[in-house]
Amino acid sequence: MHSQRINTKPTAAVASHPVDSSRPAGRGRWVALALLAALLLVAAFLVDVRVDAWVRTRRDSPWKPLAWFVTHYADWPYLMLCASFFWGLGRWRKRPDWQKLALTMALSCTLAGGSATLVRSVTGRTRPNSPVTQGWYGLRQGGHWVFGQSQFQSFPSGHVGAAVGFVMPLVLWTRRARWLGIAFGLLMVWSRVFTGYHHPSDTMASLCLGIVIGCLVCRRLSSPWSGARGPGEGIAPGLGGPSISGRPA
Repeated sequence: MHSQRINTKPTAAVASHPVDSSRPAGRGRWVALALLAALLLVAAFLVDVRVDAWVRTRRDSPWKPLAWFVTHYADWPYLMLCASFFWGLGRWRKRPDWQKLALTMALSCTLAGGSATLVRSVTGRTRPNSPVTQGWYGLRQGGHWVFGQSQFQSFPSGHVGAAVGFVMPLVLWTRRARWLGIAFGLLMVWSRVFTGYHHPSDTMASLCLGIVIGCLVCRRLSSPWSGARGPGEGIAPGLGGPSISGRPA
């Protein structure tokens, strides 16, 4: 009689199909963030009237010049100048990672700001400082087209969308500069409300829009430091890239 051999090795079929448990966790994280964003947006709508009234009582505030400075010099053209300068600096220093970061910031800024501008062109919401009766007019008001008229383009904020999209690569890909990016985004939110150009809900909607578009752009484009293995390069926690300085943060 011939003895039968029992194969105790794991089959290739079982070994070639590992269980991926990260997808449900990642999907749940996005759902939780979406619910949080919805709650914050609803809360912003609820405080619109009170905040707008409070801003009108602060016309002579000593903080007004700062708000006007930020809201004017942090617009899309100036952000593109900053990205161009950083790209040129990276080219001069022979740092392709800096160049890629600058181009990603410019792309994210343009997509987020452009998306917000496209939406606000059709919502027809009046700005807080508009002489027109507050409301949502869509494309027409009183039998006239209001498309392209600034006083009917409040929701969402194009400035905030562009600013948040601009800093998202810094927030996701760097250590030290991420806090500067967060501070800049919040400063833009404050300036647009404090100058009377936007309701709080306008800025909150653009904040969420800029974060989503920035995350999608950064996810589509790999981190500029993902392939770096040079000496002295620190890895940002959970992001797979070192700090912007190229040294451990």
